[in-house]
Parts: sequence; C-alpha cells; structure tokens
Amino acid sequence: MMLYIGLQLVLLVIGISIVTRVWRASALDGVLCLIVPFYVLLPMVKHWKDPDFDIRWHVLLLFVCAGAVVWAHFHWVHQVLGDSAQTMTKEERAQALAEAIVGQAGDDDDGDLDDEQARLARYQDRVEFGRKTHPPAGTAPATTPARPATHEPDTPVSAAAAEQQKPLTPRQALAAAVYRRGAVERATLGFSIDLPGNFHALTAGDIRRIELSRNQTADAREIAWVMHESMALDAPGTWFVRVRWLSDGWVSAAGSLDGWRLLQQAQRTAAPARLAGSGGDLIGYAIAPGFSGSVADWVEERLPAGANASVLDCHALRLGRAGVLEFSVVGAPAGSQVLCDLSVRLLARSTRFDSGSDYSPAAIDARRAPYSLVELIGAVR
Repeated sequence: MMLYIGLQLVLLVIGISIVTRVWRASALDGVLCLIVPFYVLLPMVKHWKDPDFDIRWHVLLLFVCAGAVVWAHFHWVHQVLGDSAQTMTKEERAQALAEAIVGQAGDDDDGDLDDEQARLARYQDRVEFGRKTHPPAGTAPATTPARPATHEPDTPVSAAAAEQQKPLTPRQALAAAVYRRGAVERATLGFSIDLPGNFHALTAGDIRRIELSRNQTADAREIAWVMHESMALDAPGTWFVRVRWLSDGWVSAAGSLDGWRLLQQAQRTAAPARLAGSGGDLIGYAIAPGFSGSVADWVEERLPAGANASVLDCHALRLGRAGVLEFSVVGAPAGSQVLCDLSVRLLARSTRFDSGSDYSPAAIDARRAPYSLVELIGAVR
C-alpha cells in the first residue's frame, strides 16, 4: 500500500515538472498536456533538441513510473484478496462454493415442474423431512492444469488390467492425472454428461491409477470423478462426485418414495448396497428421497464402522433404457447436505442420452433390472 502511494506521488511530481517546462515554451501546450491524454508526446517531439524545453527524459520516467503504479496496484489488490481468502472460515468457503453450484443449477433444476414456487416448496419439504428423521449430524470431516474437453475411450479400463499396471505413488498419480472439461462422453453406453462451468472430471484410466496408488480396490462400474475446480483431491476434507454406470437393465420407477417406509426398509435390510457409500449404520435421511422426470435424489446420514461422528452420502440417479447412471458424494461433512445434493442433481440433469437410450416410464422391450427404483434406494434385494 505504501509503495503504491509513494509511486503516485512520484508520478505527480514528474507530471508537474513536464507541464512546467512545456508551459514556459507554450501556455497552450501546457494546458493541453493537462487535459488531453498522450498530448505530451507532441511537445516532446517539437522540442526534442532544445535543452531549455526538452522533456524526453521526463516522458520516459513518466511512462516507467506509470507502469510501476499499475503493477503496484494489482499487487496490492492481489495481496488483499489473498489475505481475505486465507482468513475465510471453512463455512465461508463452503458458502462460496455453494453459490457457484447454485448458480449453475438455477437454469436446469427441475424444469419439468410447471410451477417454480411449487418446486421450491417440495424441495424444502424434503429437507425438512430430513431434519425430522434423525438428530443433527456430528461434526466430522466428510482432490492440475485443465485441458480442453476430450472424451474417455468407450471401453473402460478393467480392474484386472489396472492391477497389472505398475502402481504410482499417490502424488505421482495425481500429478499425472488429466482433468477433462466440457463433457464426458460414453458413446457405447449411449450417454454424455455436460460438465457445468468451473467443473472438471477425471475418467477411468486416471481413476484406476489413483485408486491403485492408494491401495484401494478398483471399481469396474466407476467411469468418472467430477469436482469443482476449487477443490483439490489431496486436500483435507475434500469431496467429489463419483459417477458409476449400473448396467443391470431398465429399472421400474413405479411405487411411492415414502421417506419413512424407505428408511425402515433400508435400516432393516442386511443386503449389501448397490450404490457407492460410506457403509456402517444408516441414521436417517438428511434430505428425503424424491423423483422427478427420470432423476431421483436423496441424502443419507451414516455412521461408518468404527467412526466417532456421522457423515453424509448424497445420491442422484439418472434412469436410462439399459441401466442407471449414479452420481454419489461419499463421506461429505456434516451440514453440507444441500450443497452436495445440488451437485449430484445438477450433474444428473446435465446428462443426455442418445435417441433410443433415454428412459421411458412405461414397460418397454428391454432387459429389466432385478430391482426397482424403490429397492435400489432402499438396498432391498
């Protein structure tokens, strides 16, 4: 700040000196130097070799100092913004991310409903249901240069092939990852996911390498990880959206998604869940299950085995003719249910199926999955 003010004062002194020398030669030129931008160049040329009125060195110093003032200004602004970002609380950073995601979701969210006010009321009812079905969540912690939009090969890397690759260290795997922008396309499966602005994705090959570097079991159904560009995969508390393709066939959406009944079913069943999740005990729904068009979404609060505090698992399902595209945030921190639910719903509604591959609620001539939407949400076999 002091450097910026000091340079401004030096700039003022140089300007006064220039006007004074020009005024002695011509009062008109002196006035024009004050009111006309870059007019000072004219008297500089006019009196180039006149030792009494020569201002060429003054003009040089003027431009150098002006450049320094501009640099000092931007440096000061950057420093102020940087200090501000460092002093932001975790909640303020989450709010900033939420505003970015809500802005992206605003144009696409539940557009099939006739009344926007009714949509907001129904969503608020589902959030309110979540508050009533379980006590407040505990306080638990819940990853790059971007390249132009590109497409993952249609055939995903198999788990067996991934295991044969020489594993990298986690840092090496993250450094080698290629972040995709624009869209993630799977031509053989018949769909494309349009990535919202400020979002990027990792696809199958990079995911397998990162999982191997962390000694994690490869998930053959996983086709992408999607995250906001402000979130680093190796930062503490980071969460991202896992995109998985459940290729079990057409899923019936018949039946009511009654929150209380689904919660009781899910808490009673001992069958392993088909969706990505934190495991452990299901405490309740932070946001009750809902279904609109071909998209279902909900948020679970779970207590993982051996954990001292609960976490949130956010799910959105985009139904298709041959299977279900799953968007899940696993282990999100307490209190982030609205933010992560908006994220998975936004991506689900940004999915485009090819003609003939999109979902139809009526019985169709397609292979049927061995479960319904109600059973998929409730993990009932």
